[in-house]
Amino acid sequence: MLSNKWFLRDILRYRLRIGEIIEQYGPTVTTENGSDIIYSIYCPSLHDDCLTWMARPRPGHWPKQETLEKSKQCGMFLVHPGMIGHYFSHDSVRGVGYMDKRYADDYASAQWKMSTNKTEQLLVFDLNLVQMKTLILLKLARKEFLNRFLGTS
Repeated sequence: MLSNKWFLRDILRYRLRIGEIIEQYGPTVTTENGSDIIYSIYCPSLHDDCLTWMARPRPGHWPKQETLEKSKQCGMFLVHPGMIGHYFSHDSVRGVGYMDKRYADDYASAQWKMSTNKTEQLLVFDLNLVQMKTLILLKLARKEFLNRFLGTS
């Protein structure tokens, strides 16, 4: 089985060997010039878990059948999942609790994140104007309001 830990560690070793200064944040590697890189393995076919949404009923006839057919050909990327685990602490001011749980290393190194970003691009390009404006407003609301309370991006 291909270990995500081995995959990323070898890539990082190479970049360090050529003298580059890098930092890792989850699956992202940030280089000294500020570029973010996500290393992945391309898979030309989609896993069954990635195909289930295509069989669901589509009220409003979105996405178009043509888009669905194209998305089946997009494939996916296997990506290092970043830190697998949780943490717990309590913030008495906000009344919020946080949980910390780490998985065994052999379990965590066998996990991969399936990224279907090519399919997501097709779906965004298939949106009509009202859907696109709604998507933009939701992203702005998340960024402006939720980030203030949750401190996430």
